[in-house]
Amino acid sequence: MSRSLVAILLVLSAACGGTDLLEPGRFEGNTFIHEGLGIRLPFPEDWVILPPEAQGDMSRGGRELLSGGDPTGGAYASAGAPTSRMLFQVNRYPLGTVQGMNPSLVGAVENISARPQIQTAVDYLQMLQSFLEQGGTPIAFEPIAPSSLLGGQDFAILAVTLRPAADLIIGQVYYARRVDDGIFTIVATTSTPLDWQLMENILTGLVMDR
Repeated sequence: MSRSLVAILLVLSAACGGTDLLEPGRFEGNTFIHEGLGIRLPFPEDWVILPPEAQGDMSRGGRELLSGGDPTGGAYASAGAPTSRMLFQVNRYPLGTVQGMNPSLVGAVENISARPQIQTAVDYLQMLQSFLEQGGTPIAFEPIAPSSLLGGQDFAILAVTLRPAADLIIGQVYYARRVDDGIFTIVATTSTPLDWQLMENILTGLVMDR
């Protein structure tokens, strides 16, 4: 588990057909492209793009960590039918090559058309916070920032600090934006200020047309 903390969106993600928002997107070299969302996001050449099968393993690991060690998912096991798709997970290091936290950036999109209680990205992050609070891992939340510019568009932001072990503090930042009937989310996960600076540098390269 210590090789990488996985965003809660991985716990919820599954491949769903339908609109262009739920298409998988693609990588051209180290640049992620999603036509439906109008996204281009370049990653450094030395960062590692996880294949779909590895992303599935990380999802199971994230469920266990966030539920306090219960491999069945605990409070997260009854999340309901999946309506989201993970678009990418990119790690700073290859899996299994570092001890402790492996910094990562994760992108996902969720169809919220069947959730009338969610109208904005802030609503979505409030739901996510409530969901995270059900788990067994000690966690602290910063107030949700309703509007911050990223990739030329407004995103809502939720910052989270997790303490899965006495000697490990992990930071996550959730960026969320509504596009039509979907919520696009990027989750940055790190444990050091240096890694956070690297992620901020990557995110400055995001271009989003919608």
